[in-house]
Amino acid sequence: MAKATCYQPVISRALIAALFHEAKRRRLPMTRLVDGLLRECLHGTPGWETAAHEWPELNSTLPRSNGFGEIESKPPPHETHGTHPHQ
Repeated sequence: MAKATCYQPVISRALIAALFHEAKRRRLPMTRLVDGLLRECLHGTPGWETAAHEWPELNSTLPRSNGFGEIESKPPPHETHGTHPHQ
C-alpha cells in the first residue's frame, strides 16, 4: 500500500543557518522555534482559517511571547495546569 504524501517545501540553507543560530540563542529546539514563528505569522490569515477546518488543533492557543518577539520556552511560574490547590 502506498503512503500518502504531503508537500514538504525546501527551505534554503541560509535560512536554516539563521534558524539554527536563533534557536541556539533562544535555547529552543529549531522545530519549536519554527512552529512558533509560523503560528505567530499565519494565525488569523485566510489560509490559517481554511486549514483550521481540517486541523482543529490550529484553534489552540498561540505560543506565549515575552513582548520582545521571543517565544517563551516555559509557561510563567504563576500559571498552573489543572486545578489550583487553594481553590
